[in-house]
Amino acid sequence: MNTCPACKSLPQSGGFTLVEMIIATTIMVVAISLAMTGYLYIWSESSRSNLQDELDVEVQLSAEKIKRDLRLSALEKIYYFPATASRYTAISMPLARDDDGDGAVDIDGSGKIIWDKTVIYHVWSGNPNQLRKTTIDPRDNTLVATQLQAQLTSVATVGNASATYGSSNYSTEVVFENLFDWYVEPQGASFDGYSAVTEREIGVVLGSAVLSNGNHTLQFVVTNKNPSSSSYKLGIDTLFMSPSVSEREAEAQLPATAVVGATIPTNVYVSSGSWSGNYHLSFPSTAIGRSFTLTMRNDCWEETNFRATGELHRDTTVLFDTSLTPNDFVVLLDGNTTNWSASLQTADSTGGQTNLDNYNACAVRVLLRGNDLTEGNWILTSGGRCQVNFRAGSLGSLIIDDAFIAEADSTNTQDAIAGTMTRLRFSGGESLTLGAGTHGWSDMTTFPINKDKSYLVSFLVNNVALKGNAWRWEETNTTGYVGAYVIPATNAPAEADAMAYTWSTRTDVYTTNVIPAVQYLFTTYPTNGVYVSTIFDTHNSAPVYSNMFWNSVLPSGASLSLKVRSGNSNDMSDASNWTNISALASSGTGILITPGAKRYLQYQSTLLPTAAGTGTPKLRDTRILWRGDTMAVDIGGTFSMGPDYGIFSLLVDGQPLKKGVVVNVEIFDYARAHGATNRITSMATTEVTPRNSGR
Repeated sequence: MNTCPACKSLPQSGGFTLVEMIIATTIMVVAISLAMTGYLYIWSESSRSNLQDELDVEVQLSAEKIKRDLRLSALEKIYYFPATASRYTAISMPLARDDDGDGAVDIDGSGKIIWDKTVIYHVWSGNPNQLRKTTIDPRDNTLVATQLQAQLTSVATVGNASATYGSSNYSTEVVFENLFDWYVEPQGASFDGYSAVTEREIGVVLGSAVLSNGNHTLQFVVTNKNPSSSSYKLGIDTLFMSPSVSEREAEAQLPATAVVGATIPTNVYVSSGSWSGNYHLSFPSTAIGRSFTLTMRNDCWEETNFRATGELHRDTTVLFDTSLTPNDFVVLLDGNTTNWSASLQTADSTGGQTNLDNYNACAVRVLLRGNDLTEGNWILTSGGRCQVNFRAGSLGSLIIDDAFIAEADSTNTQDAIAGTMTRLRFSGGESLTLGAGTHGWSDMTTFPINKDKSYLVSFLVNNVALKGNAWRWEETNTTGYVGAYVIPATNAPAEADAMAYTWSTRTDVYTTNVIPAVQYLFTTYPTNGVYVSTIFDTHNSAPVYSNMFWNSVLPSGASLSLKVRSGNSNDMSDASNWTNISALASSGTGILITPGAKRYLQYQSTLLPTAAGTGTPKLRDTRILWRGDTMAVDIGGTFSMGPDYGIFSLLVDGQPLKKGVVVNVEIFDYARAHGATNRITSMATTEVTPRNSGR
């Protein structure tokens, strides 16, 4: 074939070669693969992220649902499964409704919440695992603790309430599936006792526990120490652990038992005086793990200090008695002391000399002002017997020929009340001779003194020259107050004048604002005294009282008795009168009491002195028992702190305290990615304190 010469100079046209096609195709496949891989990666990550978000929302919503129910329940009415575990997979709680539409849950006549239904959260193992919520509505509030625990066990085992109490009125729903992990556990607490200075932390709540009636073991365990602390000591001032919130002296709970370590706690005096009872229980631990136990009753009323608001005293007082071992606050009769002085009544602390022989041959009547006078209150205590002290002036002697004491008429204080005039004797005689600047006492006289009344000491001064010198105290409290009434020597008063009941009708009596000669009045203890306790709230609408215990110190011839009563009114206005209540016999192992099954409690103690009136009984402590309700109670106290104190926790009957409930939820789902399946999880942990505990 002939070829055009011109055509030979033109470029040749044609397709890709096979090699070129293979290369191009390969490049295209790689590019598409890379693009698809990137797309699939983005799609899978988006899917994982969306699934994670969904799981996070679901777990939070589920946790909030459980949290809401727990918050509206009551800690003391919550039950756990398995019962002996520390972490639980099922929990039973009561809930209440607002059936009357007033915006609050309904309560009964005693202020307790009416629990309408039982809610049980429980795990069901299957394919998939589930967290279920079984509701039993209405709740059977007659079920006791063992029955409620059995109900929970059955629901957790069977998966619903078909085989237990409430089988005819239950419903079960699935909270969520694909459960990975779910548990609840009580939240406990510890106390760090470190402080740079020695002090107290008042009213610390360590946690709660459900307590039945009777005695319980409290084990205090040293768990650590603050880095700034030099040691591991532990100190307890007071403890509370009962529905009545009865605060008790920690040292009064001794003896204790050492569980770990040979050292046991002791009661130690605290000199600062701010510790209740002036003592605290001190545990001189030196290492982590040291512990000791105390035994305390679920509910009772213990009184050891007698310093509560609302206590009443009639001729009794409270004293920190250093003659006892250990020293102790006691109730005792108030008296056996100098209960009146001229310097106190006049506010003239030193007094001075009267004019020389100023009272020679005079009859003098000194007014001792008691509580029945507006300007009175200078007689401090009552007493069954008394004696009077007289003082001579410094310039000469004083002879008193006759002296008497009588109750004053508060409406006309220079007159004595008829039938009360009593002679004062001096070493058995009727006269007293005092040298210049000296003083002397009358004999003890069986004449009762009542601090709410006023008295007159009348005496006739000898008529011999230079025998009428008396020390005097001038009234400085209030201008115009009468210190004494005087019949002058010019009228020649005799013994009959001194002992006459009525002076107000005489025209020869003059008044003075000084108190001459009479310096002190001393009284023994009163013939009886009464202490009435504060009113105690048991927080129980119908307590079953059982025993009363007390400890006392009784000198030979002295006695002490107690009465106890109860009432439904917090002012005891509905309680029996004390006069209608029989006194209890002396306490040793505890006396059975039947004060009536009412909420509020009070006792009265009557104290009688020795025959001579110089010895008093002493009430050291009291304890009243009743059957405590089974319920959750706050447990804590007031604890000592200092630079060498450690950190401790508390076990009650071997179990840690519950301060709330910790709920842990973890769920999962599967997401496909690159031909594989990945498990995605989400978790939520929350701490809840039931707000209706104790109601």
